[in-house]
Amino acid sequence: MSNSSVLSRIQGNATGAEHRTGRLLCDCAGIVLVACLSGLLTNAVRPQPLPWIRQPTAQSRPAASSSLTTTKQAAFITLSEAKPLYDSGEAVFVDARHELDYKEAHITGAKLLYFDEVDKYYPSAVGDIPKDKPIVVYCYDPECESAISAGDALVARGHTRVYILIDCLSGWESAGYPVTRGGGQ
Repeated sequence: MSNSSVLSRIQGNATGAEHRTGRLLCDCAGIVLVACLSGLLTNAVRPQPLPWIRQPTAQSRPAASSSLTTTKQAAFITLSEAKPLYDSGEAVFVDARHELDYKEAHITGAKLLYFDEVDKYYPSAVGDIPKDKPIVVYCYDPECESAISAGDALVARGHTRVYILIDCLSGWESAGYPVTRGGGQ
């Protein structure tokens, strides 16, 4: 085999490798694009779409103290702080999820205040309760930020003792606390 044919063969292999690498990069870019579009479409059709901008986290909010004092923004509350308020009837519990989710399951006795339609649900949920009565707001899980939105909306309407249940409905249910399924109170 002559030097020129060996050189020609090496150059041919290099060109093929470059072509395969380019094709692989295009395939990867296509997969990423399809995945992003699928995620956007899924989020668009969800009853409770994920927010584009993340809300403040627990570190930037006050925690409810043992005395459950008045706050200027909704504070976080644990199951162990919320359960006595529930048992005594001292607090109103508010579900910030979509109406369909509420009908499926909610804390027994909780009022519906869908975070994205507060004006619609406010009068029937908490419109007639005193502004200083404790309100515990929750959604499905700790990653759900609907409760933060609804809680802040209640504070903006003058409620002074608004608390966000950190453990949400999933934690409440896991602890064996009362949950209603199927739309009842």
